[in-house]
Amino acid sequence: MSKKMMVDGKPVDFNSLFEDEAPEEISTNSGENVETETALLNPDEWWKEIKSETFARKNVRPGDLIEVVVITVGTDNILFAGQSESSSGHNYGRLEGVISCDDFTAQEITELKSGSPLKIYVVSAARKGEVLSVEGSREARGVKGAGGGADSLRDAQASGIPVSGKVTGENKGGYEVALQGAKGFVPFSQMDSGPRLAADQYIGQTFQFRVTRVDGRNVVLSRAALQREEQEAGREALLGSLEVGQVVSAVLRKIESFGLFVDLGSGLSALVPQSEAGWSRGQALHSRFTLGESVTVKILKMEPFQGKLRISASIKQADADPWDNIPDGITPGRQVQGTVTRLAEFGAFVELAPGLDALLHVSEMSGKRRINRPAEVVQAGQQIAVRVIAVDRIKKRISVSLKDEADQTVTSISKPHDPEDVVPSTISIPAKGNSGSVLAAAFFKAGKK
Repeated sequence: MSKKMMVDGKPVDFNSLFEDEAPEEISTNSGENVETETALLNPDEWWKEIKSETFARKNVRPGDLIEVVVITVGTDNILFAGQSESSSGHNYGRLEGVISCDDFTAQEITELKSGSPLKIYVVSAARKGEVLSVEGSREARGVKGAGGGADSLRDAQASGIPVSGKVTGENKGGYEVALQGAKGFVPFSQMDSGPRLAADQYIGQTFQFRVTRVDGRNVVLSRAALQREEQEAGREALLGSLEVGQVVSAVLRKIESFGLFVDLGSGLSALVPQSEAGWSRGQALHSRFTLGESVTVKILKMEPFQGKLRISASIKQADADPWDNIPDGITPGRQVQGTVTRLAEFGAFVELAPGLDALLHVSEMSGKRRINRPAEVVQAGQQIAVRVIAVDRIKKRISVSLKDEADQTVTSISKPHDPEDVVPSTISIPAKGNSGSVLAAAFFKAGKK
């Protein structure tokens, strides 16, 4: 059954509005009897018929913002159509719907014509066959009717349609909002789903709000609830496209000693463990990163955890491996500058370049004296000059030394000596009583022989 509506006094096939080419005309030959069933509807009757034969469409919820075009303007309703995505990114395919003329001023009604673009909020949605049928409400008002007031706000609360309001001031518990025909109140906790900003970031701004309570003149609003709903819808779309191994942009939201929490978009969080926060490991995370900064991460894991999806990511693996491009100066025998990043019982680690740590073994810290603990010579954060001993690209290890090339742990002897040779030396023996004198005399006598 093809549906037709009256436009400028002529019946127009609604289905043809979505086709790239005009449909072929059906002709009847003398030997054939082709019957075509046609229904002529005006916009005011269209929604009543479609509503009784529909079922709900997944992911379509009241409050979604969609872009449509006007098909025709009726006495009470405006018929629109489109093939569009909502503000949350869902593609709903082909759309048909109506919106009340009461949502528009008389001047706006006269300016509307077939093909005029509109942005509307979904009041209710249902599907009939391949077409999604939508009842809409005007974006600018967020509530039905031009007069505003408590009745309109209750309608907005019941239908879930956001209302538009301007934040005018701050009081003890939250913010005051000027609505059309009413005043609203937003508790501090409901102004933002994320960290609360300074008051001057909100006052004077116009936002969309969810109506949570209407009690006489007391109208309670929530911007955070609307943000969370939008984030949830966005998360569904994002999760559908996210894969392990994918490299994406993220925003740093929280810094902990064990790692970083980043926002992948639409409030979807991922944990970057400390070991994956970068190739450099010297400084603490709070010193290396700033809240709100953009980072590039690679998705490592996506797994269920306690009924939720846990995502692990890596900043390090999203960057190039520094071992693939070692600076020319880091070669055996060369002296280079480095920073001591951490100490261990057996030595110290020295960062020669971002992501390139070398081991300074405790035995290589001095050629003149025995070192028992690395802290006797170096400290974390200290800048030192070291000599490169070895570079193992396969095992990704670099060894360095603080010794000069001429330094030796044991003083060298110029030539070997015969065991019978006498080496001049001086021995001091404190004389103490007779025993000391006898011992001294014995040594003296032995030297005379």
